[in-house]
Amino acid sequence: MTPATPSERRPRAPKSKSPSKKVLSLEWRSWITKNLARGAAVEALESALVEARVPRLLARRSIREIEGSGVVALLKEESARTARLENVLALLRHHTRTTPLPLRRVATLSKEGLALHYAANVPFLLTGLVTKWPAFRKWSPAYFAKRYGDVVVSVAADREKDPLYDLHTETLSREMTMRELVARTVAARRSNDLYMVANNHGIERPELAGLWKDVRFPSWLDPMRLKKHAALWFGAAGTVTPLHHDQCNILFCQIHGRKRVRMLPPTETFLHRGAISMYAAADPDKPDLRAFPEWKHAHVVDVVVEPGEALFIPVGWWHHVRSLDVAISFSLTNFRYRNDFGEYCPGAIGS
Repeated sequence: MTPATPSERRPRAPKSKSPSKKVLSLEWRSWITKNLARGAAVEALESALVEARVPRLLARRSIREIEGSGVVALLKEESARTARLENVLALLRHHTRTTPLPLRRVATLSKEGLALHYAANVPFLLTGLVTKWPAFRKWSPAYFAKRYGDVVVSVAADREKDPLYDLHTETLSREMTMRELVARTVAARRSNDLYMVANNHGIERPELAGLWKDVRFPSWLDPMRLKKHAALWFGAAGTVTPLHHDQCNILFCQIHGRKRVRMLPPTETFLHRGAISMYAAADPDKPDLRAFPEWKHAHVVDVVVEPGEALFIPVGWWHHVRSLDVAISFSLTNFRYRNDFGEYCPGAIGS
């Protein structure tokens, strides 16, 4: 095997010292280690070092030391483990891309039915739950202004000035009355500048506790676990939540207006490239095929969530959400199964 060249500039040969005192740079030693782990021949490595003006005796001694250190064996073991995992992922990715399951639409769902989707990590659209809620009949911008107009709420403002607006919700948050939020949202027509999002914790405000009376829970949601397990969203047409994944399963309930959701399964690992924690660098509305050529073959699930529908977004699934109308959404995470996967954040590994 021909040794790979270092990824950066070619390392310099060590300054002249007596042969016994000369030590190769860390960059060269890393280069030797990686190439030995890839299976490069010792003779080829030695020749490459000599060609780079490293004394032959120093090159030979350095290779021998690294070869006997145990690091190469460990690196080979980890490389094999990574290759095995990638092999499994490639199989799963092949199936999701070539024989994708259609998004299942169901009117009702039993606890056993949920368990099948939960365990399989597969989304579905529930059409007969939210329509039975009092919230479906009552919640609207006009109702919010009339019933909760004087309540002071937190909203993310000036989002269009910050390309990382969703990551910076806390910095962008401002307080205003619900009446002002409704007036500005309705007047905006189409805008991504002002948005009450999950991280504004609107539903946790005591003054909005009356909203809970308008929600009904199926048997597979736990009504005793509400704190930090629900979120309220309210914004104009054009508001966007950029492509990201969450560390829990979500039941995303659409109360008023429509939202378009674009989802990709966790097997689309190319989205880890350039990701900031749980946020992808890719934009599904404007795919950059140079940076992400995998888009051509990626498994993308597109769905418009209508008023009265609820979308199950499995943990780890990437999703991009755009409001098509002035919209009110309500998300729940209080499933009766384990729903805290804080350890899942592959985009943060190695960053």
